[in-house]
Amino acid sequence: MENEYNENLDSQNEEEVANVAETEAETTEEVDVEALKEQNKRLFERAKKAEGFVKNEQGQWVKKPKSQPKAEPELSSQGVNLSPKDYLALTENGVKSDEYDRVIELSTLLRKPVFETLKDKTALQILKSEREERATANATATSAKVRKSGKSGKEVILDNFQSGKLPETEEDGKNLAEAQFEQLINKGK
Repeated sequence: MENEYNENLDSQNEEEVANVAETEAETTEEVDVEALKEQNKRLFERAKKAEGFVKNEQGQWVKKPKSQPKAEPELSSQGVNLSPKDYLALTENGVKSDEYDRVIELSTLLRKPVFETLKDKTALQILKSEREERATANATATSAKVRKSGKSGKEVILDNFQSGKLPETEEDGKNLAEAQFEQLINKGK
């Protein structure tokens, strides 16, 4: 009895499979062949572009040429490796030791070797303005140097101390102590 039941199920499945195959054949005939071709063409182009291909003038797919990255200046653990040209350019342009770091910084910002950076007008203008600022700062009395005026040096030192300005160097401190000592001696007379 069980065998008969299984045979009935198998025959029903075969009929259902045959019905599904017939409906699939009917639906594939209804699909627009031109639309499928267009969709396949778009998908093929998309895949080629993703792989890095481009179409040339003849319509053929060719591999896109790789652009070569710009050569970065080589950095070592201690800083920048300088070539003989770089050393020569640094000495010819009169770059002092305190300007060296700034030149290296400008070189990395401009992504150029040091010798080319020292030819760049912008970099030269920056260095020139910084040199002028240093020269101005050195020429200006920025320390506690005493300028000549109607008062003697010791009087100026005492006035500065009384107004709250403390000596900046050890020598200025000694001068202040001497001025205070002389002031005490003069009051006693």
